[in-house]
Amino acid sequence: MSLSLKHSASVGDLSTQQILHLLDRGIAMLVFVLTKRRVTSLFEALHKSGQEAPGFVAAMMQASTGTAVSMDAAAWQMMCSNPTASIRAITASSASKGERIHHLVRRLYLSAGINFFAIRSRYEGLVKALALHFDAKHSPHTMLGNNITFLNAGEGARFHPTQVALDLLSIVSWYLFGEAIMADSGYRMSHPNFLAAIQQFLQLSREDRLARIAAVLEGKTVCFSPDCAKSRVVFDWRSAGPKLGMKFLFATPDNPEFRFDSRYLQGIDHHNVDALVPDQPFDVLYKLRWRVEHQPPHVRQLIATLNPSFQIDWRFAEHLRTRKKSAFFLDALPIDKALPSMTSDVEDHPNCLCWLEAFMALAMRMAYIEAGYKCWENEEVVAENCWQLPPSQSAGLIQTRSMTFTEYEGYLRDHPIKTATHVNRLLNGCNLDHLRPVGLSDLVKKLLRRLGFSGPIIAAEDVVPDSNQDGLHKDVMWFPDARLHEWRPEILDVIHMLSEGGMTYNFIDGTSRMVRKFRVDTSKESKVVGILRCPRGMNPESTPDHPEPECIDGHEEEVPNTSVFTLYGPDDCRRARCFYCESIHTAEEMRTHMAALQ
Repeated sequence: MSLSLKHSASVGDLSTQQILHLLDRGIAMLVFVLTKRRVTSLFEALHKSGQEAPGFVAAMMQASTGTAVSMDAAAWQMMCSNPTASIRAITASSASKGERIHHLVRRLYLSAGINFFAIRSRYEGLVKALALHFDAKHSPHTMLGNNITFLNAGEGARFHPTQVALDLLSIVSWYLFGEAIMADSGYRMSHPNFLAAIQQFLQLSREDRLARIAAVLEGKTVCFSPDCAKSRVVFDWRSAGPKLGMKFLFATPDNPEFRFDSRYLQGIDHHNVDALVPDQPFDVLYKLRWRVEHQPPHVRQLIATLNPSFQIDWRFAEHLRTRKKSAFFLDALPIDKALPSMTSDVEDHPNCLCWLEAFMALAMRMAYIEAGYKCWENEEVVAENCWQLPPSQSAGLIQTRSMTFTEYEGYLRDHPIKTATHVNRLLNGCNLDHLRPVGLSDLVKKLLRRLGFSGPIIAAEDVVPDSNQDGLHKDVMWFPDARLHEWRPEILDVIHMLSEGGMTYNFIDGTSRMVRKFRVDTSKESKVVGILRCPRGMNPESTPDHPEPECIDGHEEEVPNTSVFTLYGPDDCRRARCFYCESIHTAEEMRTHMAALQ
């Protein structure tokens, strides 16, 4: 049975055999890439009958360079019609008019003959939701057929299957054909030895080819470094690697800002180390860029200090080449010029395969297009390969969170807790995002009510983040038609301290519809009056040995609701100092005391 994968949402949706089949087809596509030939056989029947080949667009709703270009190039190589980069402008125009994403897909399918949609989005579950929607049976008058394929070109903080498959193809190709690649002389347009090795491999039976691919990957250890916490590539890798018998090593700073959440690694063979050295037991070193755009200023400064110790230099690379069990390193590219993952002198080192991987990108994208097309005509294959949402996920939740643009806005008013956590889903108002630990929203809500806030409060606890976040669960709060920074600005500093610097505050202007951020200034001390109470001044579990409060703040007749605290320190370790007894308390101590009082 030929490989049939109608949609690619996550590598985790594929079986082991399907992953191996996909890699096998990627190797086959390398023949066309090396010989500069287009694939004419896939749509040959359509061309002979005078029909147009299926159209292809790369709808990049997030910034993309390499993925977008290679997707467009793969569509051209596969003889698709209408491959174009202009869809990026079309998508922006559609969003500005408030069009729903699945309506845009329908229009492009019906009016322009577009059948392949490669989508990059910040919304997790978008590709899966679209696939479920268009795979459902529709009435004949809708003119929708069974010939739409969605390819995930990077989604939220969880999924990037085309990149993970490309990584696997690069690893397999190096182990199978590395000697042939190195035997080709440099500065030549053709790679005869590489091509001959691939052709010889393809002469084997399919079973033998799949067995050799599986043997290459079995037992290999991939080391991810240095910033793993927010990487969608790592998250999707952790679904694919164990199916192929692979192990993981995470070489990251000993800091939760960079370390991958262990809750997602249960049952997976992995180890954590807090330094990167060439003697570590890995076969492949996968360099990830520092995601500084998601970090507060003090963490960015820390990254600048840490980068040299996690950078690959010539000495490090030579050690990988000469050690008893040689290892190579990958970089998904691009290399950040401000925080480079490697020094410039090792970019062309024999053990650096980042440029080989860039070369492989076209072939892997071509394999995905072929896989999607091959299941259009066979309804039994579609039924077999059309996955369902895991039982742990709610189909309704995924669908409502994933119909992007202005889809949520009406839905939010009726089902606010089941929708995305972005403030721009409100017509007007503000929100508190990334409240941690889970349950903090309940304390904040009671605090606001005690202080006299009377507006509506919508809270969602234990939310799985979307959109390039760190993967940790959180609470989110919405305040329709309200602005906390205007009502009582110091309350934001208090909440910021209670969430240990993780909280973000956003508000939307009901007139301009522009989302704006209000940043808490933690560079200086701030005084808050009448909001917090001193843990030493009011102890609900007082004993006969301590019948009286230790702080005057506990005497209501002397200090009637005028407790005074000074908040100071950086984002992640801000402290509260009582004005009366000068005791200093951490965020955890203040949260515990607030919970006891309420």
